[in-house]
Amino acid sequence: MPTESGDWPLRLAGFLAGLALIATLVGQFLVHERAALAAHPELLAISDSLCLHLRCSGPGRRVPSAIGVDALQLERHAQGWLRVEMHVTNHLQRPQPWPLLEMVLSDRFGQTLSLGRWHPNEYLGLSNPAPEAIHMLEPGEVRRLRLVIDTPEGEVEGIAVWVR
Repeated sequence: MPTESGDWPLRLAGFLAGLALIATLVGQFLVHERAALAAHPELLAISDSLCLHLRCSGPGRRVPSAIGVDALQLERHAQGWLRVEMHVTNHLQRPQPWPLLEMVLSDRFGQTLSLGRWHPNEYLGLSNPAPEAIHMLEPGEVRRLRLVIDTPEGEVEGIAVWVR
C-alpha cells in the first residue's frame, strides 16, 4: 500500500514519541528501582549519575567503604566517661546518608572492654527527626564528631571504629 509523501512527519513524530516514552521508563527504573540494581554495578553507576543530576528523593545508597574515619582522639575524664573525637569524610563523588558507627574499646592485650553502635540520629543529636528526613553527607565533606562514652571496666588502650 503506497503512502503519501506527507505521512513521514507524522511517522517521525510517532517514532520520536515512542523513543521518549521508552527513555522515560528506563530512567524511572534506574531512579526508583536502585535496590534491584545492586547486582549490576554498571547500571548502578548510571543510576547514581542520574540521581546526582536529578536530586532523587529517598535515602540513596550508603557506600561505607567511601567514608573515612580519622583523627581519632580519646580523652579520659575523671567523672567516669570518655570523649572520643573523630573526623568523618565522604570520599564519594555524590552525597550519601550518614553511616552507622560501630566502636570497640579494648585494653592493652586487645581484649574488648566495650562496644557500641550509633545510628546517625543518635550521634548527630537529632532527638525526634521526621521519618522521611535522611541527613546526607555531601561529597568531600569532612565533619567532626564527638561521642561521650561511659568508662568501661579496665584501662582503655585501643579504639577501633567501623562504618556500616
